[in-house]
Amino acid sequence: MSATIHPDRKLAGQRALLAAAFSGVLALHAPPGDAEVTASTSLTSDYLWRGFSKSGGDATVQGQLDWQHDSGAYLGAFVSGLDFAAAYGAGYRRYGTGDSADLEFVPYLGYSSALSADWRVEAQLAQYLFDDDVLGGSASYQEGYLLAHFRDLLSAELAYAPDAYDQDAATLNLQATARYPLSPAWSLSAGGGWFEAGRVLGADYLHWHAGLSWQHRHGGIDVRYFGASDRRHAARARPAPANGEVVLTLTIGF
Repeated sequence: MSATIHPDRKLAGQRALLAAAFSGVLALHAPPGDAEVTASTSLTSDYLWRGFSKSGGDATVQGQLDWQHDSGAYLGAFVSGLDFAAAYGAGYRRYGTGDSADLEFVPYLGYSSALSADWRVEAQLAQYLFDDDVLGGSASYQEGYLLAHFRDLLSAELAYAPDAYDQDAATLNLQATARYPLSPAWSLSAGGGWFEAGRVLGADYLHWHAGLSWQHRHGGIDVRYFGASDRRHAARARPAPANGEVVLTLTIGF
C-alpha cells in the first residue's frame, strides 16, 4: 500500500511518445480570442482506471490538453503511458504472444451546458487509440459519455462503448464522485462505480476511491486510495482488480 513512485525503464520512451503526441495536438488548436486552452503533465505511481491498473502497477507519465469555447463546446486529448502486457496478460493464448500497447492517446470533443446556477450537463465522445495491439489485435474504439454536475460538489457519469477494444462487445460504466472543499487549495473527494465489462474482459468491476488533493494554478498533488472487486464471467486472463492501493499523482499545469 505504498504511494512511493518507482519509475521503470519504460518511462523515458513513454516521455518521448507523449511529447510527440502533444506537439501534434498543440499545433492543431491555436486559441481564438473567445476560447481558453489549458494543458498539464503528470507523473502518477499507477494508472488506475475503473477498478484495475492500465500500467501494470507501475509509474507512468500522462498529459492532457483542453480547448474550451465560451459557447460550451470543447475538445482536447489525453495521453498516457501503458503496460498492457502486464495488465492484460500478453502471452496468454487469447491475447497472442506479440507486443502490447505502451501508449494510449484519447482525443475527445464535447459540449457543456448550464441548466441553472447549480446544475450543468455534458455530452462527450472520445476515441481511444493505441500504439500497438491490445487483447491480441487492433483495439481502437469509441466511447460516449453523459455527465451531470451539481456545482463543483457532485458529479455523475454514464459511459458506453458499443465495440470496446474492437471485441464486438459493449462496456458500460456508471460512477459518481463527491468533493468537499477544505480551503481554496485543499479538498477531499470520494466516489465509486460499476464497470460492466464481462463480455470484453471476462469480469465486471465494482470500484471506489477516496483522496486528498492540493490544487494550484500551476499544478497540484493528489493522494488517493483505490479499492475494487470483480465478478468473474469466465476463466480467462483479465486485469486483476486493484484493491487497497494508494496512488500519488504530481501534476504541473500550463
